[in-house]
Amino acid sequence: MANNTKQPEPKWKGIDTSLEVLGFLALLALIFLPIIYYHQLPQTIPTHFDIYGKPDDFSSKQSLIALPVIGSFLYILLTAISIFIGKYNYPVKITPENAERQLRLAMRLVRIVKSLLVTVFCYIAFQTIQVARGNASGLGGYFVLISAGTFAVVLIFYFLFAYKKT
Repeated sequence: MANNTKQPEPKWKGIDTSLEVLGFLALLALIFLPIIYYHQLPQTIPTHFDIYGKPDDFSSKQSLIALPVIGSFLYILLTAISIFIGKYNYPVKITPENAERQLRLAMRLVRIVKSLLVTVFCYIAFQTIQVARGNASGLGGYFVLISAGTFAVVLIFYFLFAYKKT
C-alpha cells in the first residue's frame, strides 16, 4: 500500500551503520581495483561470463571501467531512493504502531541490496582482473546461483519480517 503520510526517520542500529560502511568500502574497492591493476592487464580482457562463470566474450581493457561506473550509479541511485523511504509501497498497511518498524525494515532492505550489489560488482571486477592476468579461469561455477540465491533469501526474509505482527 502506498504511504502518503509524513513518517519519522527510522532510528539507525549498529547493523545499519555496518551495512553502510560495507557498501561504501566495496564501492571504493570497485573503483580502485581497475585503477591499481589497469597497467598490468593485457589489451584484451574477459567482458562477459556464462552461467557457469567461464569467460565467453572479450574486449579491450578499457571496458573494465564499465563495472565501477555502473556500480557507482546503482550505489548512488539506491542511496537516493532511500531518502524517499516513506513514499514506498509496503506489503502491509502502515499504521502509527508499525510505522517505525516497517520504515526501518525497508531502509535495511535498501542497505542490504546496495551493499550486496556493489560487493557482487567488486567480485566481478576482481575476478575479471584475475582471469585477464592468468590467475583464475572464471567467476566460479556457483557464482550466479550464490548471487541470485542471496538476493532471493534477503527478499524472503524482508517479507517474513514485514508481515510479522510484532
